[in-house]
Amino acid sequence: MNESLNPDHSRKGFWYHVLVLGFILLLSAGPLLIDLGTRNPKHWMEGISLLTSQETWLKQHAGDSDAWLTPTCNENPRRNKPPLLVWMNMISWLDLEPETSTPAQLMYRARLVTVLLGLVLVGGTYWMGCQLHSPRLGLVAGLIAGSTPFFLQTQARMASYDMHLAAWTTLAAGAALWAWQFHSQPHAYKTAWLRWVICGVLMGLSWLSKNPLGVLVTTLLVASLALVDERHRMSRCMGFILALVVCLVVAMPWFFYQAQDSNSRVWDILRHEYSGQDSPQHGTTFYIILLRLALPWTLWLIGGLVHPFMFKHGETRSYRMIPWFWFVLILVVFTLHTGKAPRYILPIMPAIALLVAQVFDDHQTCADRGEYAPHADLLFAPHWILTLLASLCFMPFLMLQDVLVLGNCLDKPIVIAPTMLWTVILTPILFVIALIGAWRHLMNHPVQAALFMTFWIVLVSLVYWQRYAHSPNDMDDYRANAEKVSDTIGSAPLGAVFAPGERLVDLEFLFFLRRTVETVSPHGIENYLDRNTPPVYLMADRSKKYDTLLRGAGCQELFEFQDEAEHDRRLWIYDPE
Repeated sequence: MNESLNPDHSRKGFWYHVLVLGFILLLSAGPLLIDLGTRNPKHWMEGISLLTSQETWLKQHAGDSDAWLTPTCNENPRRNKPPLLVWMNMISWLDLEPETSTPAQLMYRARLVTVLLGLVLVGGTYWMGCQLHSPRLGLVAGLIAGSTPFFLQTQARMASYDMHLAAWTTLAAGAALWAWQFHSQPHAYKTAWLRWVICGVLMGLSWLSKNPLGVLVTTLLVASLALVDERHRMSRCMGFILALVVCLVVAMPWFFYQAQDSNSRVWDILRHEYSGQDSPQHGTTFYIILLRLALPWTLWLIGGLVHPFMFKHGETRSYRMIPWFWFVLILVVFTLHTGKAPRYILPIMPAIALLVAQVFDDHQTCADRGEYAPHADLLFAPHWILTLLASLCFMPFLMLQDVLVLGNCLDKPIVIAPTMLWTVILTPILFVIALIGAWRHLMNHPVQAALFMTFWIVLVSLVYWQRYAHSPNDMDDYRANAEKVSDTIGSAPLGAVFAPGERLVDLEFLFFLRRTVETVSPHGIENYLDRNTPPVYLMADRSKKYDTLLRGAGCQELFEFQDEAEHDRRLWIYDPE
């Protein structure tokens, strides 16, 4: 393959970009928004972000004007976790009042914020594709970034930190590419310093959203640009150093404030969060999971890793190597770090989208010349065969989950099964969309094929997330229990009796309980009762040990409840009068 790169190819009018970006975001938004507030939170990361945001918001309304500076989770200051997520959630609740709002409203608004940031990631990927080569590359990259059910959609439907980090990181990386001005002539460099300042501000915001991973990912992109583009390399790297300084100016004041407020060192605060001691995934399993997360574009990702080497050295190959180096460097860095889980690597999404989009874009360039891209059938043939098979199997699989459970093929149903009517209607529709996509690819129209693939993914995702949102959730019962406990105790004090090492109260339960719960040691029960005005309430595990302790302290049992799977508690009241 060989072609000349034409920088003018990326020049389109403002309204063209508005229309194309609006189209991409419209397609991406459907699966993110459908029944967004229906399902109760289950993932602990969403639980802790919702609980921290709500508690800080309630304190702010109660008269603690500085609560926003140090968000708390059940009265524990979150000094090691930057507060931008909490601030954005609180902004989305500005028109709500604690007396009239419900936790469900707060949860829905917080999830809307995350959806917005998910769309920012998609838009940022489109922006990067346009800068790297052309609006067509941006179009395909944006479509791919917005149509990964296991990657973007899963994280963007939860009000947790990871999508916040990924969105701000994508904007920072896009700004770095914008400041580098890969296709610009030297006379354009005189305004680059302002672009680097903007890049630095966005890196600072990415740090304040969760951790400095966004700064690292942006640095790796700049390193990739420096490896590929030798023109004015020194001055551009100096510009990035300016961006790093601006990043520190934006992010570090909050950490210095926390260090001063807690009489500790900044490094101690940072080290606690970034030591990587908690490592849910290790080794090669992590990278196998990464391939799964890229579904249904996994084959194209594998092809994208080989694709740049099909070009001769020169400018035509150089821009294609930028996403390749960026992707590989991110993987190398994650290999070196011990603490990693699939959701941590969400900022790699733009690199994946650009790698895949380059394959489609170059195949389309060959098609525009009336040629077939060499070896393209090695990718699109298995892809469309698998997609056609999935079209026939998806809806019947969902409908027959109970049968598969009885046959020990599944532990439990994944989602609520659709009706026979919907299965009969949607299966041929999915098959026809896939068939049209395969036909357009066979007729050498790869970008059109990618568009129909996106339509197919959107329809599958809409069905899946709608069914998922209404599926039974263990948290449904816990929410009802939390509301029952809250109605019982009113504004009276509530403590939770736990010995060291015992499982504390579930975060999602506390969110719906909508109050702080003081942890009371078994030996401190009488002290807790003495320093609070009756009636005083205590919750404890259902066990003979705690029954004896609480009855001996003069407490009476009210009722049993659960706050997490297979964990029974009892609510007790102390009211001598």
